[in-house]
Amino acid sequence: MTSHQEANTATGPPQSLSFTCNACHAIFVYQYCGRDPPFCSEVQLKECAYVSRDPFTFQRQAFLVLGGTCCICSASVCVANGCSLFYSQRFCLDCVREHRGRFPAEIQAELAKQEKKKA
Repeated sequence: MTSHQEANTATGPPQSLSFTCNACHAIFVYQYCGRDPPFCSEVQLKECAYVSRDPFTFQRQAFLVLGGTCCICSASVCVANGCSLFYSQRFCLDCVREHRGRFPAEIQAELAKQEKKKA
């Protein structure tokens, strides 16, 4: 099974896969990686993402986007503010810092604000 397939089998219960965020090293369990979560047929994601059913609701079509792959370095990263950002594509913050001049002023200002909080 590739990482871009649903982690469900046709004959058995849903399987869970996991990915580790390269930035914060947290481990996340997901049921699907891709753009078209099969448990939410009305949605097509703008990125290939790690997706899980929302365990906090009984709504059948509810899901959570847990993370994705950096479009520059291919690192798996979660959606936490300190780990990645989505600006038409998913970027890890290391790549954002390295290529900060290619991002709009608003993104650069937000990055500077985050770095100031860390200091």
